[in-house]
Amino acid sequence: MEFPKNIEDFFSKPNFMTLSEFNLDGTIHSTIVWFEYDPENNGFRFSTTGDRIKHRNLNKDPRCTFVIANLENMYQFVQVRGEVTDQTREGGHDFIDKLAKHYMGKDTYPFDPERKDDRVTFTITPKSFFTMGF
Repeated sequence: MEFPKNIEDFFSKPNFMTLSEFNLDGTIHSTIVWFEYDPENNGFRFSTTGDRIKHRNLNKDPRCTFVIANLENMYQFVQVRGEVTDQTREGGHDFIDKLAKHYMGKDTYPFDPERKDDRVTFTITPKSFFTMGF
């Protein structure tokens, strides 16, 4: 699946992803995360820790939906439906540092200075999308 160039450009800005996935009881769990879009591999990557609800939920059911809204104009957003196609612990701290640079302008992730978190990087492959305001 390909996104138009203006949407790919939008994904490169430091807007937040609101990620929704299924809880074990079938209800929806949503959380806001930092993300990176990789146009070469057509995937969205985000970081979490192994003890988070989203980690548990996505391991049980890889389907998810997320919305990325323009922080400067909330009427402009992209909704994506997809599923987790990869997860890795390799390079997890380096990846969260990269996101901290993009979102906060900091070289290292400031909330785990000793790098003790069990970092997991998930990749979501999009299946469909909807845009508003573009």
